[in-house]
Amino acid sequence: MSKCLVLFVEGDTEVEFYKQVVANARKLHPAGRFDTNIEYRNVRGVGGFKSIALRKFTKEIKPKYGDDCEFTIVLCSDTDVFDFAPKPPIKWDEVKKDLANSGAAKVIHVQAKRSIEDWFLYDIEGILGFLRLGKNTKVSGKNGYDKLQRLYKQANKVYYKGIQSNGMIERLNIEKIANRLMEFGKDENTPVAFIENGSTPKERITKTILKNAYTTVVEENVKPPAIIVMGEVVSLDFRETIHNKSVAVTGTNSFRNRLKTALEKKCYVTNEVCKLDVSAYENSTIKNVLANISAYEWVVLTSRNGVEIFMENMKKYSIDMRSLYNLKFAVIGKGTYDRLADYGIYADYTPEKYTAEELGKGLSTIAKGRILILRAEKGSPELTNNLIDYDDVPIYDIKCSYCTQATEDYIVFGSSSGVESYTSSNAIEDKTKIIAIGNITANKLKEKGYCNIYIAKEYSVNGILKELEIIENAENEKIKSK
Repeated sequence: MSKCLVLFVEGDTEVEFYKQVVANARKLHPAGRFDTNIEYRNVRGVGGFKSIALRKFTKEIKPKYGDDCEFTIVLCSDTDVFDFAPKPPIKWDEVKKDLANSGAAKVIHVQAKRSIEDWFLYDIEGILGFLRLGKNTKVSGKNGYDKLQRLYKQANKVYYKGIQSNGMIERLNIEKIANRLMEFGKDENTPVAFIENGSTPKERITKTILKNAYTTVVEENVKPPAIIVMGEVVSLDFRETIHNKSVAVTGTNSFRNRLKTALEKKCYVTNEVCKLDVSAYENSTIKNVLANISAYEWVVLTSRNGVEIFMENMKKYSIDMRSLYNLKFAVIGKGTYDRLADYGIYADYTPEKYTAEELGKGLSTIAKGRILILRAEKGSPELTNNLIDYDDVPIYDIKCSYCTQATEDYIVFGSSSGVESYTSSNAIEDKTKIIAIGNITANKLKEKGYCNIYIAKEYSVNGILKELEIIENAENEKIKSK
């Protein structure tokens, strides 16, 4: 039987907040993989818990996973509405009963009293000290979040939620906050978790109860960046879905940036270990070829860098874009296709397998006229093995500007030139898993003596992410089977 955890929240901000809460709470069980599906639904205000939550559960979520699924539902609300309303708008027992009758195995109610910003303000002295504002600074605002925003504005700063609190947590008196919470009715035995450096390899979770919070912070030397999680959610039986592994990144600036951004969104830690610089050529051959580009039937571009430099040269040499009117374009891979499309040109041919060899084979069967190949200096010779009438013009070169030893869990190579540059001065450690884009890159690694290579089936950043997921899933299955 599959499992699904469903979190119903009041607004978009809460969606993001509880995503962070869930991502960090599951680290309480670092061993193995958490195989439960997670669903977040915004009910657009506290009044939506009665009808909208029930409707979304029965009409959207249950049909998605089927009857053979165990659902745990968490109702996430603030208490500010209930603190002042003479008649609370929601009878939570009824909401829980309706959801249970509709198929929920368990329903949990998590309340923020009133919000975490209100908790911080119980130590206003610490906040003012951090912001370097006077002790008599007026605190105004309609709620805790608004108050903090206004205080930060007075200090010419911007308040961010969560781990981006700019060191404020470091100045808070946890003992004072805990005592005030208990004064307002919070059970002294309420579970509390301090999560430092969340979603990184340096993450540390310290658990305690409310009455011992201050002592624990001091004894365990809890330091920011950190978030505080309080209540039932601390003890939810979660296991990690993201392993927070580290990835060594190689390649050109464009490739590294796209890969790093994608990896960090998945909570991988990245490190640039081999930087390749793209150096565009300037010579009469390129100028003359572009001036007479209409004489060709096909233009072949093998990389995003090639597309960008081609377009830059068209502008540099004042070549009218209308000269491309009758030309056909062939590219390798989705990334190159998409970059060319950014300029309003949609490639006429892309091989099913994103390799230079397949591109050359395909062109040999459909091209009737002359072919212009614009690519890097050391392009794959397999591209032209099956071509006859062509000009192969190098328009740029790739050179290594920085390289250092990788010690990460993974190392990713996006080209054979990256392999050549890295291995010329460094070895790949046995513990490091190797991921290559395409067979050419993989073959270059094999030439260097490396055998256990994972090849991204899609020759793109997205393909690398998919390959990482496959590897991680396989490892977790091994752990579960033990």
